[in-house]
Amino acid sequence: PIQEGDWLLIVHVCVFNQNGQILIQKRADSKDRYPGCWDLSAGGFAKSGENSVQAAIRELKEELGIALTADRLIFAHSEPFICVHDDIFILYTDISADSIIFQREEISAVKWADWNEVKTMLLNGTFVDYDIKLIDNIFKIAIKEI
Repeated sequence: PIQEGDWLLIVHVCVFNQNGQILIQKRADSKDRYPGCWDLSAGGFAKSGENSVQAAIRELKEELGIALTADRLIFAHSEPFICVHDDIFILYTDISADSIIFQREEISAVKWADWNEVKTMLLNGTFVDYDIKLIDNIFKIAIKEI
């Protein structure tokens, strides 16, 4: 149980291609939270003793089968929520969505999407309910680096 004053560390990795699209995942229908919703590329809670980079590398490998070294991750943003701290990273790759071997217990599909498609999903409730300004900023940071 979380004690008052404790914080949990969450990480997200936003995988972008050279066209400014983000790789998004559709959460499995069996998930407790946001079943069947589209989500950022990969993410989850850090394990005890992990820093955010270690957790991001692990989550990307577990969820999407993408192995990488820390130098490929670009820190984008930290977002504090109630008792949760979310560190967000960007990874650039032009991997084919069809070649990704994702974790079937967690994910039912993956695809590339541009900002307009993600924004539409955020507005119609088919994407996890992140703050639209946060996702817009992630796209701006990612596209600025391309």
